[in-house]
Amino acid sequence: MLRRDLRALRQPILAIFDTYEGCSGNKSVVDWLDQQFFPEVETASGLAVVVAGQLVPDYNGARWRDEARHFVLTPITEIEHWEPWIREHYPDLQDKRVDLNTLIRATEGNPSLMSSLSETISKSAI
Repeated sequence: MLRRDLRALRQPILAIFDTYEGCSGNKSVVDWLDQQFFPEVETASGLAVVVAGQLVPDYNGARWRDEARHFVLTPITEIEHWEPWIREHYPDLQDKRVDLNTLIRATEGNPSLMSSLSETISKSAI
C-alpha cells in the first residue's frame, strides 16, 4: 500500500534516512529499502530520498542506480560555518570560554565529534 500511495502523491515528499549504518546490520530492513522503497524514486515522481551516513547503500548494482547521486561530505573546518550552529545548540559554550577554533581542530571538523564534544563541554560544571 505504501508503494501505491507513493506513486499517487500529489505533493512532493522528501524521505531522509540519517545514520544509515545503524540499519546496515539488519538484512530485512536493508533488503526492504533496496528492493522495495528506493526503487520507488523512479516510479513516484513526487518522492525524493536522502540517505546519509558513514555507510550508505551500495547503489552500483541496484536497479535504482541511475536515480542515485553520491556526494562525499568533507569535514567542516571553517569557523564561520560552525558559529551559527554553536550559537543555536550550545549557547553556553561562549560563557565557558571555549575556543571554537580549538574545538574544530580537536575534532578535525567532524560533525559527529563536534556535536559530541560540544554537548560534553556544555554539560560540564566547569
